[in-house]
Amino acid sequence: MKSTHRRAIALSLGVLLVAILIGAEQWLQNQPLLQPDQVEVRSIELSAPPPPPPPPKPQTQQQSTATAVELNIAGGGASVELGVPELDAQLELAEPEVPQLASTPEWSTQLTVNWEAFGLAELDQLPQVVNSPRTVFPNSLVRRGITQATVELDVMIDENGHVSLRGVRSNPYPELQPLIDKVVQKTRFTSPTKKGQPVRAVFTWPVEFAK
Repeated sequence: MKSTHRRAIALSLGVLLVAILIGAEQWLQNQPLLQPDQVEVRSIELSAPPPPPPPPKPQTQQQSTATAVELNIAGGGASVELGVPELDAQLELAEPEVPQLASTPEWSTQLTVNWEAFGLAELDQLPQVVNSPRTVFPNSLVRRGITQATVELDVMIDENGHVSLRGVRSNPYPELQPLIDKVVQKTRFTSPTKKGQPVRAVFTWPVEFAK
C-alpha cells in the first residue's frame, strides 16, 4: 500500500512540473522580445562663421590750401591777415669754414727758478736787512699763553736784495704762516756780493715773532 501511495504522489508531482513548464513556455512566447535601446545619430552641418568686416579706411586729412588766416575782430577794427610762409623742405646748410692757421704757436708753460747761489761763507760780507714789514702776533696764540715764536726759513736773496722762499724748515704754529709770507714778500736785504760783483745767496734765515 505504501509503495502505491508513493508512486501516485511522484506521478502527480511530475505531471504538475510538466504543466508548469508548458505554461511558462507559452507565457514566454506571448511576451514581446526585448530589443536593445536604439541610438539615433543625426548629422549636423556646421557652417563657417562669416569673415570679419574689413577695417575702416583711414580718412585722409584734407590739407588746407589756404595760405592766409583771416581774423575778424568785433568792432570798428580792421581785419588782420596772418600769412603762413611756405617752408622749403630742401634747405642746404653750408658748413662753417675752419680757419687755417699758418703755424701753431708754441707756448711755454714751464716756469723755472734758478736756485744756483753762493753760501754766506763765500760772500764778501753778510747781507744786512734794509727794511722789514711790521707784523701783528696772532691773538689765537696769545689766548693760549704764547707770546713769541721762532721759525727757520730756507731763502734765497737775489742780486737786488729780494727774498724768495725755498721752504720752511721749522714752524711750530701753523697760525704763523701768513706772517711768514708777508715777511718774505716785504723784507729787503743789501745785495750779496762776491769779489765786488752782485750775486745770489742762499741760507737759513731764523725769524723771531713776538708780541
